[in-house]
Amino acid sequence: MYFRAYFILLKGFVAGLILCGWQISSAFAFDLGLGIAAVEQGDDSQRPAVVINAGTNFYAVRAYAYGRDYGPVSERTYSLSLLRRFGILASKDIEATLGMVIMNEQISLNYTSDQEAVAEAAQKKAISSTENNYNIGAAMGIYYRILRTPLDVSLGWEAHLFPAGVQGGILLSTGRKQYLSLSSGYTW
Repeated sequence: MYFRAYFILLKGFVAGLILCGWQISSAFAFDLGLGIAAVEQGDDSQRPAVVINAGTNFYAVRAYAYGRDYGPVSERTYSLSLLRRFGILASKDIEATLGMVIMNEQISLNYTSDQEAVAEAAQKKAISSTENNYNIGAAMGIYYRILRTPLDVSLGWEAHLFPAGVQGGILLSTGRKQYLSLSSGYTW
């Protein structure tokens, strides 16, 4: 179940890398990095996350993964951002991004035989379930490149906004995610 979600995230990340490769210029650069992030999703509490990023001069792909377990409930969130980079403030170290994001929120309920008697095993199987909630939204961010050598270190803020539904047209506070990230990688 988790393997499938990781596989979907990996396929999207590879597709984003291919999209990044379309924009090749004479001053072409490619970067790949890994980092940590703090996620806030409308409830004023921060959660740790892992971020993987890749990009070219003009396009970037960022994938976030985080989750938590409490009792028999497991919550996992995976998001994939496809972004266009823009230089701002006439600086090579500060850039803004704008694009789209695809998200999967996965909630699993799983009771183990350790918690209840073996005679109730059939009932436990009936109430164990997994729910996947997919959404597409807008992504925007600002990034500051702390170190600009072949080794890249950047600090970033990225926000994701998701519509309330297909016919919603409004944005809910729970349909918002903010990421503060610190990532390091290599540019060639």
